[in-house]
Amino acid sequence: MKRNLFLFFTAFICGNSIMAVELTCTRFIAPYYGSSQITWTIVIGIIMLAISSGNIIGGIFADRPGNKDVLYHFMIAAALWISLIPVAGKAIIACSSIPLMVIFPENILIAGVTLSCITIFAFPCILLGAAPPLLVKLAMTDLENNGKAAGEIYAVSTIGSIVGTFIPTFLTIPSIGTGRTFQLFAVILALTSLIHFFRQRRHVFQIILICTGLALIFLFSPSGAFAFWKENIIEAESQYNYIQISKDDSGMHLSTHVEIGQQSVSPKDNKLTECYWDKLLLAPFFSPECNFEKPVKTLILGFCGGTQAKLLKRFFSACEVEGVEIDNKILELAYSNFGLKKTDAKVFIDDGRTFFSRPEAGKYDVVFLDAFHDVYIPFHMATREYFEIIKNHLAPDGTLAININMRSERSPELINYVLGTVKSVFPKTFRYDPPDLPNVIIFASSKPDCRSFLQKNLSNIPNNHVLAELLNGIEKSLSEVTESKLIFTDDKAPVELLSQRVLNDVLKDAVDMFFVLSFIEVSKNQ
Repeated sequence: MKRNLFLFFTAFICGNSIMAVELTCTRFIAPYYGSSQITWTIVIGIIMLAISSGNIIGGIFADRPGNKDVLYHFMIAAALWISLIPVAGKAIIACSSIPLMVIFPENILIAGVTLSCITIFAFPCILLGAAPPLLVKLAMTDLENNGKAAGEIYAVSTIGSIVGTFIPTFLTIPSIGTGRTFQLFAVILALTSLIHFFRQRRHVFQIILICTGLALIFLFSPSGAFAFWKENIIEAESQYNYIQISKDDSGMHLSTHVEIGQQSVSPKDNKLTECYWDKLLLAPFFSPECNFEKPVKTLILGFCGGTQAKLLKRFFSACEVEGVEIDNKILELAYSNFGLKKTDAKVFIDDGRTFFSRPEAGKYDVVFLDAFHDVYIPFHMATREYFEIIKNHLAPDGTLAININMRSERSPELINYVLGTVKSVFPKTFRYDPPDLPNVIIFASSKPDCRSFLQKNLSNIPNNHVLAELLNGIEKSLSEVTESKLIFTDDKAPVELLSQRVLNDVLKDAVDMFFVLSFIEVSKNQ
C-alpha cells in the first residue's frame, strides 16, 4: 500500500511539473515573441506532441525488465534540464532570432516560437510524459486490477496537471519570477527521485549531490535578465506582463517587450514625449468650444505608466482623468519611477472592457484607447461590440482616440479592419499616420460637424503655444475614413494572424536595414 501511495505521489508530481513547464514556457517566450493566441497554440501543440512521444517511450521501457528506476532517472534528467532553462534558454531565443529573421522573414513569429519550444521545452516534457505508462506498470499487482490501477494513475496525474496549471500563474511567477519557477519545479522533481532512491537504498549519495546543487541554484543563482544584452534599471514580472524600465538621455522608458516599442515614457525636464502621446492631445478639440481651460472628463484605457495622464493634466488645467490598467505592478512602478502622482488620475485595476460593467464607469468627453501592444492586439478590445460599448459611455459630442502601434504598407489589412470597425460605429472617423512614427492614430466622433469644431478650436490657440504647430499640422494631415466591409466582431476577429503579418514586415525591414547599415560601415572602412 505504501508503494502505491508513493507511485500516486510521483504521478501527481510529474503531471504537476509538465503543466507548470508549459504555463511558464509561454511567459518565458512572451518578452521575445508576445503572448497571442498563435503563441499559445504552438506551445500547446508542441508540448502535447512531446508528451505523446514520452508516452510511447515510457510504454517501451515499461515492458523491459528492471524498469523500477527508469522513471526516476528520467525525472533527474528533466530536473537538470529545467534548471538550466532560465539562463541557457534566453540566450538560445535571443541568439536565434536574427538568423530566423533571415531564413523565415515571412513567418518569424511562428518559426521563433516553434524553434524555442522544440529546443528548450520539448525534451523535459518527453521525459516526464513517460511517467504514466511506467507508473501503471509498477502499480499493477494482479491482472484483475489492471484497469483500476491505470485509471487511478492517470486520474492522479491529471489532478497534478490541474494544480500545475494554477500554481505558476497565481503564485510562483508573480512572487518569485519565471526563472525561479522553473528552478523550483526542478528541485521538486529531483527531491521526488531522491525519496525513491533512498527507499531503494541505491544511488543515494549521487542524488543528494544533484538535489543540493539544484537547491543552491534555486536559492543563490541569478535567474538571468531577459534582455541580457543591455542594462535596465528594472526588469520585473507581474501576473500579466514582463516589465522593463530603462533610462537614457531623453528620460525614462517602460516596455513590455525586450526590444520592440515602449508603453510609457517620462521625458526629462518636462518636455513633450516626441511620440504618439503628444499627438493624441488633439482629441478634446473635436468637441464644440473646447480650449485648454475647459473642464474635460477623460478616460484612458491602457493607463500603463501614466504618460497620457500627465500630459493631459499639464495642458488641460481643469481636466479630470480616469484610467484603467489591468496590471497593478505596472502602476506601482509608475508611481515609484515615472513621477506619476495619485492626484494625476483615478486609476481602476481592471480589464479595459469589463471596466464598463462597473458602476464607476460614467460618461466621458474623451476616451483614449491605448491598450494595443507593439506585438499583440487584444481582440476583445478591437470589435464592433466593444466600440459600441465605448460609444454608449461617451458624451453626445465626445471623441474616441485610438493608438495602434503597428503599421505596414505591405500588410495594411490589420489597420483597415480596425478603421472599418470603428467607422461602423462612429459616423465620423479620421486617420492620422505620423510621418516619423510607425503608429496609426484614429479619431472618431458621432457629431457630423466635429471637424469644423476642431478647426475652429485650433484657430483660437495662440501661435506661440507649444502645441499650436503640432496640432494644426495633424489636423491638416487627417484623412476621413470611408465605409468599409472589413469589420471585427466578437464572433470573428482574426487579429492575431493579421498582427503577425505586420510584425513580420516590421522585423524584415529591421533586418534589411541592419544589413544595409553594415554594408555602408564596411564600405567606409575599406
